[in-house]
Amino acid sequence: FVYSKMLVVDEVKVAGGLARGKDSHEGMPHEGMHFVDFVEALGRTADLKSVGSYARDVPLSWKLRLLLQRIMQSQSALMQEALERKIKSSLSENEPSWIAADLLSQAEHDTDAQSILICDDEAFGDAVMASIEEQLATLPRAEIARESWEKHGAVVVVESLGDVVPLIDRLAPEHLELAVAEPEALSEKVRNAGAIFLGRYTPEAIGDYIAGPSHVLPTSRSAKFSSGLGVPDFLKRTSIIRCDAASAAKVSGSAEILAGEEGLDAHARSLAVRHSKP
Repeated sequence: FVYSKMLVVDEVKVAGGLARGKDSHEGMPHEGMHFVDFVEALGRTADLKSVGSYARDVPLSWKLRLLLQRIMQSQSALMQEALERKIKSSLSENEPSWIAADLLSQAEHDTDAQSILICDDEAFGDAVMASIEEQLATLPRAEIARESWEKHGAVVVVESLGDVVPLIDRLAPEHLELAVAEPEALSEKVRNAGAIFLGRYTPEAIGDYIAGPSHVLPTSRSAKFSSGLGVPDFLKRTSIIRCDAASAAKVSGSAEILAGEEGLDAHARSLAVRHSKP
């Protein structure tokens, strides 16, 4: 609890280990359990049995990193890697057909893909939706794109572009296009996005095929805690710990107390025997 205070932790719950991860996903307000984005817990591969499909496609080691979140109301949509998110922030001087084409470039992936437009002009939003209908008429993958747009697409109108950052960070999109006059200034305020495309002449399709260090990007809002594929993903770390007699004697007492609280007497004994008197 001391460290929690130092780290400005708002809330601490005794949840019974990883087996309660399902509760964190579904939310149990009557027990004070609310939705979470990420669970970090000690675990082995066997822990998958306790959380079932919630751990699908999650890399495992001695620590299980598990994304637990509600993506849609439907439970079947949980952890669908195909569910990609794209946000477009725009001003009225944007060309509606450009933005419509960008939204459809996401929607045509598959029926679970999601495209979201955030703008500060309702008339512009209407123009984009009209252009989407026009372009769907000639799009070879129109059936897929239309189902994606009608099921998951959205146009959000805000009072000003200053209101978009909290929405972006909550959605944590895989792709974020900033089709605004000063995209750099806005991008510096964004914390959660897989890749950010700056300006009206930088559609996300450029990143699909040509530009950027990698287009293997975090989906399903996992941009809240992870990044695009890079060199660090192919590296690993090993902890090296060494104590001499003096340092071991200094820290063992605290470790013994913790071991005792957990009921792990052999742990405590392995510490005590090294500095206890005959």
